[in-house]
Amino acid sequence: MTERQYFELDSDMSLAAKPWYIWVNEDEMTEKWVPTRELPFGGLDVSVPLIMKFDKKKPIKSLRDAYIVHPSMWMVNGRLRELLESIDPEAFVFASIDMDYSNFDEPGPQFWLCDLVRFLDCVDEERSTIKCQEGIPMKNYIRLIDVEMKPEIIGDAHAFRLTHSPLIQIVDDVLVDALKKEKIRAFSFKPIKRQN
Repeated sequence: MTERQYFELDSDMSLAAKPWYIWVNEDEMTEKWVPTRELPFGGLDVSVPLIMKFDKKKPIKSLRDAYIVHPSMWMVNGRLRELLESIDPEAFVFASIDMDYSNFDEPGPQFWLCDLVRFLDCVDEERSTIKCQEGIPMKNYIRLIDVEMKPEIIGDAHAFRLTHSPLIQIVDDVLVDALKKEKIRAFSFKPIKRQN
């Protein structure tokens, strides 16, 4: 059996910066919000949907499949949501977004707020090289240099966050291959294990 590969998931900085989203009701929604990692969407009240629009009138086809909204949340379109749910349905939660396409000639795709809610303490620290934050009472990884995972803890999971580094999103090669096959435009993938 081939050993699974794991990657840090991040924004693809090679993509054009425009058009970019504008979170219309951000101030109203975040005024009293204190992010809490144990809750979906960090505890943000999504019973009232986010309202999003894009900053420039460009062809609808120039939109990405996902945009990072908060260090722990993405705005994802329908085809990406379906792909994530088909590969690892327990890893993600979604909330509807009201899309404002009034400055476009035609309406664009529906987007959802997406949060990766699975946390695992699965790093084999004895066999890994990790930079930890110093001078604090808890363990916090600030950089993954060369990481070995504990497969018995990961099990069948394809996407997760690390208990000791909650903003780092990890995906495996199964999910990466699926994203590449579907030509999803949004993400970059950095291996967490040095290549020999």
